Amino acid sequence: MSEQDGQAHAVEQVNKEETLNTARAAVGRAVEVAERAGISPATVVEPFCRAGGADNAATTTAGLSWLGVPVSINDASDALFEMPPANEDPAQQPTFIVTAATAELIKQDFALYSEGLASMLKDWQEEKTRRVGEGKATAARGAAEQLRVDGQDEGTR
Repeated sequence: MSEQDGQAHAVEQVNKEETLNTARAAVGRAVEVAERAGISPATVVEPFCRAGGADNAATTTAGLSWLGVPVSINDASDALFEMPPANEDPAQQPTFIVTAATAELIKQDFALYSEGLASMLKDWQEEKTRRVGEGKATAARGAAEQLRVDGQDEGTR
């Protein structure tokens, strides 16, 4: 490697480290803001983690879905079938998370596994409905409390 190539590689490494440090700081700030707002930090971070990347074993397989739900292959998964926990974000959608080996097994005999998958999906959807309802109720209580406080402020003027 020439001296010039070595310098270019060193600059690239520094830029990667700086970029990684900047990104980690931004994620840290986003998590802090989410926590202060009463939002689960996972809601903020999860969509970016599921997007995959060089350091992320999870990948969504284009076109692969079961019961209309996208399938994400994650060979780091320990469970036969997983779904991300439902949260209060109404935009969150269900995803089946499986290893490549599990996906291949299901592909060979979908009928054998479809009832279990349908049950998982139903449970996830029920939990999602409950979580979103809780989020709306919490927001409504917060708005009512703010109106009460604002009304008291008006009465003291």
